[in-house]
Amino acid sequence: MVLQKPNSEKAMESKTEPRFGEELKSEIDFCNEYYLNLLGYKPEKTKLQIFQERQWNSFCERVGLEENSSGVYLPRNQTAFIKGENPLTLFHEYFGHGLFCERTQIGQRLVNLEKELLKEEQQEFDGKEFTLEDLKKFRKQNQTFFSLDNFRKENLTQYESFAFWTEYLLSEKLGADEKFGRRYDEFSSDDKQLVEGAINFSEQYGELATFHGFGFSCLKSETYIDERRYKLI
Repeated sequence: MVLQKPNSEKAMESKTEPRFGEELKSEIDFCNEYYLNLLGYKPEKTKLQIFQERQWNSFCERVGLEENSSGVYLPRNQTAFIKGENPLTLFHEYFGHGLFCERTQIGQRLVNLEKELLKEEQQEFDGKEFTLEDLKKFRKQNQTFFSLDNFRKENLTQYESFAFWTEYLLSEKLGADEKFGRRYDEFSSDDKQLVEGAINFSEQYGELATFHGFGFSCLKSETYIDERRYKLI
């Protein structure tokens, strides 16, 4: 097993370099424009890597991810890994978790803890052959891992709520609401509750206020939000 370094060639692959079809590229461009117009920024540090099915199975085995998953975002290298060109997974992992980790205090803290843990793991296993079990044993005795695990649990609701709401928001913008509806039917009752809470809030207060409720700032000086009025979670 090899620990992926934040500055490795694979992890630092530019988000504009992966080869994907014109339809997905068009969706990414549309979403970027939406964020620029509303917030004044778009994902900049977040990378994107797309796998075909056979590559995905190998990747899942390497990082200990279930093969039936369709994507994952890793804060330690700020990369969204997705299986195929699935727009809903793109919305969730890249624009959801990715932007959250770039632009909110919670997300930035999560990234910093992950990178600190990765550095300590590399120091421990540098030049050694090791397995996932070896890595788990190391983490059980590591204080940074405990801090990361506790922080992640404390903020999981907000982290996942934003990603689910992003799926809903962007699928509505791009006319993929039927796809989201089918995916929503497969959600657990807890996930449905997260989605519905964020959707209800955005319908009542608007999209910009919802971003603000999740901890985002707006760089557009002409936009004003009364912070006392809005609390999402």
